[in-house]
Amino acid sequence: MGKPLAVSPGLQLPATPAVLLLDEPLSALDPAMRTELQEELASARRIAPVLTFLVSHDCGEIFRLADRVLRIDQAGVTHDGSPQSVFGGAGDRLRVTGHVLAKSKQGVVSIVTVAVGEELSKLALSHQEAARLEIGDRVSVSVKAFNPDVRKLRI
Repeated sequence: MGKPLAVSPGLQLPATPAVLLLDEPLSALDPAMRTELQEELASARRIAPVLTFLVSHDCGEIFRLADRVLRIDQAGVTHDGSPQSVFGGAGDRLRVTGHVLAKSKQGVVSIVTVAVGEELSKLALSHQEAARLEIGDRVSVSVKAFNPDVRKLRI
């Protein structure tokens, strides 16, 4: 261990902790500050490597900061591996999750409006595909070239 670091009167912490536990440490920040602090955290870990447990719902943050990812769902580990293997999927697809906001029939297709974060996307689906979706459903949208694959997520 390095020299103690004085934090407040009477409290001494090691300069380099053995383990760092971070539970959504950057979630309340705006995107620019969040990205800047992610870079600072990555830099600090390169300078003084410390075993770090990071809990986050931000896949980009995990992808940038993690060496190993444990994905937990329903109180169990569903994936264990590198960020690329856990979040990479098919590798040539874009996959996002969102919520169905609206549906309308327009000629031979149905237009489904999906909220993904702060963005709205209008997707052209067959009437059969759209009929399986309800307003408020959580969905996963995968895009490969010009062939979207929209699936209802079970919560």
